[in-house]
Amino acid sequence: METNASKVMAPMLRANINGPVKLRYAEQAYIASWAAKTAYVLQQLHPADDLIPTSDYRDFHRKQQPSSNVFVTIGARHIAGSSKGANVFEYKARFIGEKSRGIHHAHFVVGAIYFGIATFVGRERRYPTGLNDEVDRGVKVIWPLTREVLWPCPSISDVGGLDGMFNTVTTAFWGL
Repeated sequence: METNASKVMAPMLRANINGPVKLRYAEQAYIASWAAKTAYVLQQLHPADDLIPTSDYRDFHRKQQPSSNVFVTIGARHIAGSSKGANVFEYKARFIGEKSRGIHHAHFVVGAIYFGIATFVGRERRYPTGLNDEVDRGVKVIWPLTREVLWPCPSISDVGGLDGMFNTVTTAFWGL
């Protein structure tokens, strides 16, 4: 999983230099699976906040891909200067709703790539409404798989970095 994802993400991190990258089904599946796995591992580092059902972890381990109750999105963020500087990796998580019926949000960035993982607990998966236009244009769904995503997508950096993205997405209407 790590090897496949790194083969896809390496060109994405150099897209501003080498040109756009097309993410077809396989590429989306590789990085969506890696992003979900990363979010699940990060969630385990915060056991007091552990609200993702054990069955979701087991399902992921068995299938090696996100389940049908998960959304994975990507976005581009602008990083001033070298990507070796601060904020190469940032993470935020929040559970919205009741423990038995809500949405676990995990958002993180790796360099210029923003990942948003929404795990729907005890409810149907649906895309949020009420996102501002910039975020709606800049965020691309890669799980469930879409026909093709062109990377980089429009930058979402003007909404306040990871904090702004996280707040925008988690306060949107998700149908709770």
